[in-house]
Amino acid sequence: MYDLNSIIRLNPEGWRGYDDRAWENLRTGDYGKAVADFTTALEKRHTFTEPEDAPLYCGRAESLWLLGEEQRAVADASTAISIKADAGAYIDRALARDDAGDIEGARSDYRSAITLDSKDAIAYDDLGWLEFRLGQVSKAMADYEKAMGIDSKHPLAWRNRALVWFDRQQWDKALSDYRRAAKLDPTDPYAHIRLYLILARCHDPAARRELDTGLANLTDDVKSQWPGQVLQYLQGDLSDEALMSAAHVGSRKAVADQLCEGCFYRGELALMRGDDSEARHLLTEALKSGARTTDEYFSAQAELESLSRY
Repeated sequence: MYDLNSIIRLNPEGWRGYDDRAWENLRTGDYGKAVADFTTALEKRHTFTEPEDAPLYCGRAESLWLLGEEQRAVADASTAISIKADAGAYIDRALARDDAGDIEGARSDYRSAITLDSKDAIAYDDLGWLEFRLGQVSKAMADYEKAMGIDSKHPLAWRNRALVWFDRQQWDKALSDYRRAAKLDPTDPYAHIRLYLILARCHDPAARRELDTGLANLTDDVKSQWPGQVLQYLQGDLSDEALMSAAHVGSRKAVADQLCEGCFYRGELALMRGDDSEARHLLTEALKSGARTTDEYFSAQAELESLSRY
């Protein structure tokens, strides 16, 4: 980041330094600064509708979406599409439309992305995730497997399919897919968290190792943030109160997601110690977060359905 700042100081009227810094801010999770830098880059270019402007609008759209500003994100992605119809721009708009509640618009955008690039594994995976949340699990599984067929090294497709097995309590299949996801992306804490939950519920002594591995693959700054804090909580190094306090840090979208996740993981631990009443309460609280784009929301639903049968 220092070099990028130096480039901007040496040429404050150039746009590429702001563009490069914006993408770095987006990568490191500083979404507000990313939005500011993408905006400055566009202003420095003075054109706004040239082909080179389209990636800037896409980057700003992604940053705004991650900040929970879905309508502004939709507007920027739409501008990018009007400049240059691109599969990535349609995916950016689909993500924002999805979070804004425009499910059919999101589905249409994913299909447009696939029409433009039938080898886009991300588009198939994201479409599958949308179908899954609509309860169309067979379609979702087909989309995940299509993504895997295009790019067998796309970790999210494996993780998303693993979620289906997890929610059905088909532990062997879930373990296999989560292990594949963790191997493809060792820095993904969620794959290690799910592996821990499965192994712990099966009383496998290797469970703790997954938490250790998950933390070992994170940088120090990420360990101290969400979801690194979840790994610490599951290790017993954070209290319930500390976990839920951490869940309240971030954008509106991040807080809703983290509250859902925190309640779900606490509910899982309650299940493991045989406290079904507390588990029901916590899993219900996870649903109250309204975080319908998190894995944990749907796992909480599945756990409550399972508990209702006993």
